[in-house]
Amino acid sequence: LMQSIRTKVSDKASTTAQAIEIIQNIENAIFEGKNGPEGGEKLKQLFGSILDDEMFAKSICLRGACDSLWMMKSVYPISLKILAKLAEYQSCAEFVLVAVESFEDVHTLIEGDDDSVMPDSSRGSGLHMVTRLLLNEKLTETHTAMFEAKFKYGEGRSNVYEKCLQMCICALKSKSETVRRCGVDCTIRVVAESKERAKFFVDNNGLNALLSMIAQFSTPSKETKEQENVDKKFKETMQQVSIILGRVLPSLKDDELIKKYALSFTIPTLKSTDIWEQKKGCAALISIFMSNKELGMALIEDNNNALLNLLVGLATSAPAKTQALVCEIFANIGNTESGRGLLNGGDAKTVLQVLVQSDTPEVRSGAAVALAKMNAVDFKAESNEGAIVLHSVMGLLKKGSTQEERSRGVEAVSFVITDTDVKMSLCTGAEGMAVLSEMVNMITSDKDTAKSPYAYGLAYCFENLTMSEDDKKREKLREMEVSQEQWEQFEKLTKSGQGRKGKPDPPENVETRIKAFVQADGAAALRALVLEGGSSRVLESVARTYCNMAGVQEVRAQMFAQGAARALIHLATKGASANSLEDDSSKSRRDKEQQHKVDEKTKRFASHALGKMFITTDPRVIGHNQIMDSIAPMVRQVRHSTEDLVIFECCMALTNLATLNHETKRKIITCQGVTAFEYASYSDETLVRRAAVEAMCNLVPEPEMVEWFKAKQHMRVWLLYAGAYEDDVQTSSAATGALAGVCHDPEVAQCLKDQEEGTGIPTLVVLLMSGISPIIHRVAVCLMGLLEGFGENGKDVLLSNGIRKGIDAVLNSNSPIDPPAKQAVEALNNQLK
Repeated sequence: LMQSIRTKVSDKASTTAQAIEIIQNIENAIFEGKNGPEGGEKLKQLFGSILDDEMFAKSICLRGACDSLWMMKSVYPISLKILAKLAEYQSCAEFVLVAVESFEDVHTLIEGDDDSVMPDSSRGSGLHMVTRLLLNEKLTETHTAMFEAKFKYGEGRSNVYEKCLQMCICALKSKSETVRRCGVDCTIRVVAESKERAKFFVDNNGLNALLSMIAQFSTPSKETKEQENVDKKFKETMQQVSIILGRVLPSLKDDELIKKYALSFTIPTLKSTDIWEQKKGCAALISIFMSNKELGMALIEDNNNALLNLLVGLATSAPAKTQALVCEIFANIGNTESGRGLLNGGDAKTVLQVLVQSDTPEVRSGAAVALAKMNAVDFKAESNEGAIVLHSVMGLLKKGSTQEERSRGVEAVSFVITDTDVKMSLCTGAEGMAVLSEMVNMITSDKDTAKSPYAYGLAYCFENLTMSEDDKKREKLREMEVSQEQWEQFEKLTKSGQGRKGKPDPPENVETRIKAFVQADGAAALRALVLEGGSSRVLESVARTYCNMAGVQEVRAQMFAQGAARALIHLATKGASANSLEDDSSKSRRDKEQQHKVDEKTKRFASHALGKMFITTDPRVIGHNQIMDSIAPMVRQVRHSTEDLVIFECCMALTNLATLNHETKRKIITCQGVTAFEYASYSDETLVRRAAVEAMCNLVPEPEMVEWFKAKQHMRVWLLYAGAYEDDVQTSSAATGALAGVCHDPEVAQCLKDQEEGTGIPTLVVLLMSGISPIIHRVAVCLMGLLEGFGENGKDVLLSNGIRKGIDAVLNSNSPIDPPAKQAVEALNNQLK
C-alpha cells in the first residue's frame, strides 16, 4: 500500500512538473515572438486536466502558474478560462487573486464588443473569475484591501460588489450572446438577496440593460429560417430577464419600491409610439409575470387597470408580433381568478374573440389560449362562447399546424379538458379524432416531445380523457382519507360546491373515450413519454392514465401490443423519479419526502395497471421477460398497499401468472410472495381474502409452500378458511384445493393431525358432508393424500376421526353430486376397506 502511495505521489509530482514546464515554454515563446497555435492546444489540455482535480490545480498554483497565465491572456485567451476554473477552487483562489494585476482589464474586455479580438467565451470567463473571487467569503475577509485596490478605476474606491455589478451590467448590454449569458449568471450570484446590491443594480441602469437584452432580438429578420431562430432566442432572452428580475426585485424587500421599479421597467416602452419599443415593453411585462405572477397582477390592477387598458389598445392596433405578446400577457392574467374577472369584465374579451380569427398563427394561438383560460372555471362547450373557444383550440391542433400552434393548443386544451363535452368531442367524430391523433402523433413522431415544456400538458389531457370528474374526486378523497359522505356533509355545512355540478360523465362515456384513445395509439404515446425521458410530473400522470385505461377489459390486449407493459414495469420499479438526473443530496428533507410520496403513488398506479392487465390476459401470449419483470412490483403492492382494490387485483393477476409454469411460481416465491399473500389473507374484505388464498393455492406444491403448511399456526388459520364454506364457498374451495396438494407430505399430515381437538381432520370430515361438489372432490383427494402421508397408520387415524361418517353421507346422499367428486369419494372408500 505504501509503495502504491509513493508511486502515485511521484506520478503527481511528475505531472505537475510537466505542466509547469509547458507553461514556462509557452511564456518563453511569447517573449521571443514565436507563439503559435500549438501553445493554445497545450493550454486546452491543461484546462481539461484541472476540471476535476483540485489537488493538481493547487500544485501548479504553488509553482507560479497563475502569474504566467495572467500574463499570456491577451495571446492565449483560454488562459482566462483556466484562471476562472482555478478561482472556483478554495485552495487556488488566493493565488488567482494575487496574480490578477487589475480587474480593470477584465472590465475593458467585456466592454470591447466591436474591437476585441478575444473570443466571447474567454471574455465571459473573465467575469466568472472576478465573481467567483468576490463571492469567496473567506478570501474577501482576509484580503479586503487587495480587492479594493484591484477594483480601483480612476480616483476613489467604491464598494467592490458595486464595481462587480457594474461589470455585470456591462456584460448584459453586450452584443455577444455568450457574454450576456455570463452576465445573467454573475448578476444572479452577486445580488444574492442583498437589498443594497439589488438597489444599486436598478439605480445604475440595470433595468435598462435588461431592456437592451430584449432589444437584441426584437427586430425582424428577412430570412424565414433566420426569423425562427430569432424568435427562439427572443423567448430564451425573456426567460433570462425573468430569472434576473426574480432575484433582484424580491431582494429590494419593499413592495412599493418593487412596484415602482417594475412600472418604470414597462410603462415607458408600452406608451411609446415606436413599434419596436412597444414590443420590448410587452416582453418586459411577460418577464415580470414569469418571475412573479403576483407582481404582474399588481401592475395590471394598479391605477384603475390603466395598464390593462393600454394593452387592449395595443392588441387592437399594434403589429402582429406585438399582438401575439399581448395575447400572452392576457393568458398570464387569466391564470388567476381576479385576472379572469378583469378580462371577462372589459374589452379584452371582445378583442380576443377577434384576434382568435387572425391570419397570423402566433396571434391566433395566443388568443385561443387566453380565451380558454378566461373560461376555464365555468367552461360550457355548448354555449356560443364555448363553441368559439373549442373551435379555435381544435384549429391549433389540426394536421399541418406549426410547432408553436401545437404547443399553444395543448396548453389551451389542458385548461378546458375537465369539461365532459370537450372530452367527448375529442374522442368522437372525424374532427375530434383528428385532433386526438395529432396530439398522440406529437409524441410518437418526435422523441424530444417527452422532454418538452408541453409534455405535462399532453399527459394531463390524456389523464383527464380516461377518467371522469367523479373518479378524480374519489381519488382525491382517498388521498385525504375522507369518505364521500363526510365530504358531502362538509359541503352542506359550508355551503360550498353549490351550483358547481357539471354535466354527468357516466362510465360508458369514459369507456368510449378510452377505446378511442387506444385506437389512436395512445398507449404507445404514453410509452414514449416514459422511455424518452419524461419528467416526474409527466410520469405520475402517465401511470394514472395507464391505470384508468386498464380498467377497460377490451383494450388490454392492445395495450400490451403498443408496449404498455415495458413502460409500466419501468414506472412500477423506479417510480416518478425514474428519469431524474437531479442529485438527491442537493434536495431538502421536505423535497425528498414529497418526491418519495410521488414515487410511491406512481408505483402504485403502475403496478395496479399491470395487475388489471394480467387478470384477464392469457400469459402464454405475453413475452417471458415482461411477465418475470412484472411480478416483483405486484407482490410489493400486495404487501404494502393500503387499498383493497389494488391488493385484490394484484393477487388475481399473480394467481393467473402462477398457472403459467414452474418458473413463474419460483419468481413469485423469491419475491416474498408467500408472506405477502399470507398478510393479505387476513383482510376483512372477502374478495381480498379469497384472492390471496387462491394465489397461495396456485403456488402448491412448491417446497416453500409445503414448508409453510408445516407450521401449526398456519394450518389452524388455513382450516378456518376451508371450514367457512357456508359464508364463502370459493375461498373454502381454494383452501381445500391447496390442502389436497400438500397433505401427502408426512410432516404436513402430522401437523394437520396435531391441531386442537375438534379441528384438523374432523374439519375435513365436516367439509366432506358439505354437499358442495368442488369441495367434496378436493377433500377426498386431501384425505387420500393423508393416507399416503401417515403411512401404515393412515387408515386407523382417519377412521378414528369419523371419516366413515363423511363417506357414507356422500355415497348415500339424495342431493346431486358431480360424478368426479363422487368417484373421488368412492376411491377413498376403497382405500379404507
